[in-house]
Amino acid sequence: MVGSIMWNLYFALCVAGISFFLSITSNTWETSLIRGFYIFSFCYICMFLFRFAIHYGMQTIQQTGSMPLDNHVAAEDSPNEYSEEAIEKVSEHVQDLLSEDQKN
Repeated sequence: MVGSIMWNLYFALCVAGISFFLSITSNTWETSLIRGFYIFSFCYICMFLFRFAIHYGMQTIQQTGSMPLDNHVAAEDSPNEYSEEAIEKVSEHVQDLLSEDQKN
């Protein structure tokens, strides 16, 4: 995985500490401590999942040699799907629309 388990611990402790000190002004210390523990657990798990997702993405890039979204086909490499007749009809229609706009 990316980084160490200490990243999870540091991140969760910082967020739980901030949450504890912000909530102690309006709650008892026991309630603030419990809420701090809940937030610590939530942030620890979220950071673990975030690190796992980064690790998975980096593995995918290393195995394929490119980003997963780079698998598109370039426009010049794709086969021409439209007939010449269809292209002519569309271009005539566009020209008609443009000429109508110029008249108005």
